[in-house]
This record gives sequence, C-alpha cells and structure tokens, in this order.
Amino acid sequence: MDFETEVGRPKLLLMGAYGKLYMKHTFLSLIKNIKKLLVLSPKGVVFFFFVVLMHMAFKVCLGLFVTLKDGYGFTSFVAPPQSLLFAASDVVYAFFLVKALDFLPYTRRSILYSVVYVATFLFLLANFVIHMHFKTFLKYSLLMFNGAGTAELTEYFLASVNPFSASFIVIAIVLIAAWLSLGRKLYRKGMFVNSYIPLVVLVVSWIAWKGLDSRLSSGQECWMLNNPTIEFTSSTIQGIRDRYTASRMTAQLKGFSPPPQPVFGDYPASTRIDIPAIKNANVLFLLVESLPANRTILGGDSNSPMKVFDRLRHSAIAFTNVRTVFPATSRSFISYHCGTYPGTGVSTISKYMPKFNCYSIVSKLKDTGYNTAFFTPSMFSYDNLHTTGMMDAYDVKKHFFDFQKKATSSGLLAQAVEEELVAKETLDFMKGSKGPFFALYFSFWTHAPYRLPDRDIGRFDLLERYYLTQAYLDKVYTTLVDDMDAAGLLENTIIVLAADHGEAFGKQHAGNFNHGGMVYDENILIPLFVYVPGLNREVVVDRQGSIVDFAPTLAALLGISPDDSWEGQNLIADAFVAKPHLLFSRSAVVTNGIVDGNLKYFYDGTTDVDHLFDLSTDPTEQHNIAGAHPREVARYRELVDKWLVYQDKKIVDLQAQFKKK
Repeated sequence: MDFETEVGRPKLLLMGAYGKLYMKHTFLSLIKNIKKLLVLSPKGVVFFFFVVLMHMAFKVCLGLFVTLKDGYGFTSFVAPPQSLLFAASDVVYAFFLVKALDFLPYTRRSILYSVVYVATFLFLLANFVIHMHFKTFLKYSLLMFNGAGTAELTEYFLASVNPFSASFIVIAIVLIAAWLSLGRKLYRKGMFVNSYIPLVVLVVSWIAWKGLDSRLSSGQECWMLNNPTIEFTSSTIQGIRDRYTASRMTAQLKGFSPPPQPVFGDYPASTRIDIPAIKNANVLFLLVESLPANRTILGGDSNSPMKVFDRLRHSAIAFTNVRTVFPATSRSFISYHCGTYPGTGVSTISKYMPKFNCYSIVSKLKDTGYNTAFFTPSMFSYDNLHTTGMMDAYDVKKHFFDFQKKATSSGLLAQAVEEELVAKETLDFMKGSKGPFFALYFSFWTHAPYRLPDRDIGRFDLLERYYLTQAYLDKVYTTLVDDMDAAGLLENTIIVLAADHGEAFGKQHAGNFNHGGMVYDENILIPLFVYVPGLNREVVVDRQGSIVDFAPTLAALLGISPDDSWEGQNLIADAFVAKPHLLFSRSAVVTNGIVDGNLKYFYDGTTDVDHLFDLSTDPTEQHNIAGAHPREVARYRELVDKWLVYQDKKIVDLQAQFKKK
C-alpha cells in the first residue's frame, strides 16, 4: 500500500496546502524580521539624520581647521567639500546607534534621543579640542596616560577657542534647537514610515568608508576618516588589556636595570678604531625610509640599485651590526635624536605628549654654534612628531606643505612631493649656512606601496617596485653629493646615510611584509654608513649597536661630549662595552625581544611562541632553537618583560625631568 492510499488524498492535499501556507508564513515572518532589523522607526529616521548632520558639521569644521591651520591646503583631500566624505564612518556609526535605541520602549525614546544628541555634541566638542592638540581623536590611552580628564580638557578648550571650534559650537547649538523644535513635527507627519532611505545611505557610506580607507594614507586622511566614538571604544578595549599586562609586569620591576654586559651571547672581538674627531665639521644626515641592510650593497645585495654608498665608501665607516629598536618611523626618530630608547607602550609617547621634548643631538649641536635644518617630502605627521619640542629645536623645518606649490606630485591623493625639490632645498641651506650645519634630509618614496612621483609602476611586483624607488632615490642622492662636491662642501661635511627601520617582502618569512609588527632582522637591521672627510679608507665596524648609539657616536666624531640623558654609547670608542639591546614592536601586542651578540630572542604574542636564533650560523633566522635552550629562553623572556616596563617608565621620567630644567 502506497503512502497516498494509506493517508488519503484529501488529507494529503490538505497537508500540502498547510505546508505551503506555513512556509509562506515563515518566509513573510523572516522578511518582516529582516525589515525590522534594517528599517529605522519614523522617530529614529529623523534622529538619524540630525546625528549625521552633527557629525558632518564636525568633520567640515575640523577639516577647515586642518586645511588652514595645519597647512594641508585646499588641494588636499582633507579640505571641504571632500572632507564631507570623511563623515562616511560617522554615518555607519549613527545608523547602528539609532537602531540600538529603537529597541528600547517607545515611551522612553524621546527623552533619550535628546540626551544622546546633547551628549554627542559634547563628545564631538571634546574630540575637536583633542584633535587640535594631538592630531587624533580622544582615546583611552590619552585618558590613562596623559590624564585628559575634565580639568585638562577645560584647559585645552580655553587654549583652542578659534573661529573653527566656535563655528562648530554655533552649528551644533542650531542643530540641537532644530531637533527640539522640528524633530517631533517631522516624524509625526508620518513621512518616514517604512523609509528605506537611511538603509541606502548606510550602504553607500559603508562603501565610501572602506574605499577611502583602502586608498588614502594616514597623512592624506589626517585621521579624520575615523569615527570618534568607535575610536574611543576600540582603544578602551585594547587599553584595558594592555594596562593589565603592564601592571602585571610592573610588579616584577623592583630593582631592575638593563643588562650591562653579555648574558649568553658571543660578541665580535673588540679592536681599536682610531678615527680622529673633526671639530666644527658640517653634518648631512640622509635618513632613508624603510631601508633594510639586506637590501643594500653593504648587506651583500648586488641587485640593490642604491650605489651612492660606492660613491663615498673610499672614506667612510660602515657599521654592519646596528639595529633600530622598533620597526617604525616615529620611535626611531626619538631614538636617533634623543639617544635613548623610546617609550615601549602601544603608541609612541608623542601620541600622548604632543610637545614631547628631550635634550637631543640637535639641541646639543645648536648649543655649540651649529645651524640646524630638517627637510622631508612627506606629510610629517607621524604620531605628532611635527608638534614635538624635539623637532621644534630645528632652526629650519620644512615638509610637504612647504614644497607643495612647487611640486608636480601634490594633488588630492599625494602624501609626498618629489625628492628633487627637497634635495635642492637641502643643498641651498648647506650652501647658505654662515657656520657649521646639521641638516637632516628624511626621504620618503621607498615607503610602501613603493610608488614613483613621475610614473606608474604598479604593474611590477612588490620587490621590483621597491628597487625602482631605490634607484630613484639613488639618483637624487648621487646628484646631491655631486653638487656638494662642486660647491666644496664635501671637504668638511660628514655624511651619514642610515634608515629609520628595515622592510620585509615575504621572502624570508611567510606573511612578513613591510615593517608592521615583526622584529626579524629584515625588519630592524639597518645600514649605518658614515662618510668622514679626510679618513681616506673604509673602516668596517661589526660591534653590536643600536640607533640609540647614533647621537653619542656622532658627537664623538665632532669632538663634542655626550649628554648625560643619552643611554647610547659611542660605537667607535676605546671604552665601548659589548652588551645586549632591547627590541620591541608595540609592547604586549606583537613581538618583543633582545639581541645578545650572536643570540637573538623574541616572543611572539600573537602565537604565544618563543623564538631563539643563532645569528652566527643562521643569519636569516630560519631555525628556531628555543626548544633546545629552555634556560636561555626563560632568562631572556624575564629580561624582556622587565626591560619593556623599565624603558616606558624611564622616558616618562625623562620628560618630567626635562620640563623641570
């Protein structure tokens, strides 16, 4: 007997009809629920548009401030009307904020909407003030580290009253008044029932937000693409975790000091390096963005087109064992200038203290009669470096906005001008200096994604593009050196050629690209090359050093005593002491380690794995021997944990001491 006969055809038809009806009901219920999730209430739609208007006013007024006061200019992407696009993230935030409020009981929403709207205004005003001082939005780290509470925000606010902040306040008050007087009338008319307009705005804004985020650099967006509330929330979550980690390590810090001698590693035999000082010699410091030692001819790479080293190596010192302490620009700048380890927290100390200062090599040279200058083609806003007292110490300081009018590569999407303009300005400064000079020229175009100012090289692979930017920079540098020679400047000018950090291309370690978070030698081992007029030979120095040693080494070459605040040492001194160096990349977040002669240890916090390498037999760090050396790993890990906290505390104390002087 088949199923139809047993059940009966009428019953079967009835079951089928019921099933179809049930499925239809289920489908309609699903559509209704999806609609409920995606469509705002009539009252919510009106509130949504008022919140969006508040954020748009915020971004436009802040964009005008950045355009006119910070020097970005009306040809930058930050300027209105383009700055309206930066409200895309704010629209996304506003939609989900309103949707969350829509789930609350209807009777409570009217009052809550008004409270949230006024609170939004106050929060945005606080962020306006913070951005004018810190070039970022309010973060948990600012509250915890810099104490940016009510009193300090009030102090900032009083110092920040200007037409831009005043305009935002006026617009915001008008919008609040409009909300209170018109909001209820608009949604009571029923024009926004079942409105899909906010949903369309959400989708368009999401696409614009993600599109801009992938296309623009941090310099071009000036951090304005971020939403202040999302920024604060995410930094709070991250900050609580890192604060816990730091407090755990601080408990172990009592009595700690960095190791003054080797721990387990073997170091190169120290030989006498006899290089006489040159009193009142000029100094040109060519600091290259993202130049790893292993991608230069000094590091054995015959494919590297940067041949300016060969132009000068007949009378130079080549340091082959020097590392940056952190694989990114801002902290490298602090170490180069201040002769000390930078803060080891999640962000650079200048992010918390925009007026960070130290008695730098620049200050030291100025006090001995030097004229000083800094030149770069980029938007030099790395972690507020451009606002620091350390950089303000320069007599002359020029970057992107100072060259913008003469540049051909200064459109809306540009973050840097062509290097030739900067090289010419550097040469003019050196030729026009009435006394000895110190000029730092920080180049840009070797930075990812490796572009050229005059042609599109996007069709080439990553490393090919990088070599093309090296070739471009080499041409600029070689021309600059030739022009210096023609002007008679080479006779009494020390030329330092070094890098802020290394760069990786995924060749030696899978997934390791650029210079983001790893401390493999490709990310941190850098060339440090010093042309010394009159030396008339090449001296190769394999002493283990760090960029904290730059300031005391340069001072020694000039016959100047180092400052007491400098932690580094003279790399060519007879009294040089071989000792370990700290390495880190955003403390407690990615990788932190120590290089101790031939041994290099680091802990990867993302995978919870210890790494130990013997650089004498494994220079490319392919064979992790941590498992075979548990005693060394345990000791190194203890050292790194304590050293990170020690250095973070030390630079804060250093800043406090500097302010008292």
